Amino acid sequence: LQSDDIIVTGLYEQPKSDGGDVGGDLAGHGDERISYIDYVNVIQLICVASGYASFSSIFALGFMMMLSRNLLQAILIFTVVVCLSWSVLGLALSNNFFIPAIGILALAISACYTWVVWDRIPFAATNLSVALKGMRGTLDIPLLGVCNLVATFAWTICWICAFFGASDYLWNEEELSNDWMVAVVIFFFFSYYWTTQVIKGV
Repeated sequence: LQSDDIIVTGLYEQPKSDGGDVGGDLAGHGDERISYIDYVNVIQLICVASGYASFSSIFALGFMMMLSRNLLQAILIFTVVVCLSWSVLGLALSNNFFIPAIGILALAISACYTWVVWDRIPFAATNLSVALKGMRGTLDIPLLGVCNLVATFAWTICWICAFFGASDYLWNEEELSNDWMVAVVIFFFFSYYWTTQVIKGV
């Protein structure tokens, strides 16, 4: 797994073995497009995104515990207010009618949904409140959730390193056809999905 790998679409020529400039060797072909992938930056981006997602999940869980009984009503009202603000700001600031039209459509859908399910909220809110009170009574469930997040994050990093490393190695194999590459990619994604579901089910 190299930090800077070269992907060439079009005619490809192996770089010279005398340590010459790869870009100079490939620049002579006019129909080639060269793009550089820095895997270090990709992994750093994944780490930042995973940390942000973990913090958001923990913050959302704490917010749900504080407003366990009125959470569903607050979410529905917040959705309607956001859609209304989107529509008003779109009409006031945008010259294109598409933006406020989408806001008005989202406002209509959210308002209709709120009106339809409002009578059913007390039953669902009671079930949610009982579940959250059980989570507040013991720290085992939140701790298990955090452990699942850490395990999923570690598995994602390992899978990405394995996927790009295997792709780089197999891409240069002349005997390997495109059909086999597609099969390898499908199995890689299946392994990621399967392992993620196993981690969630622990």
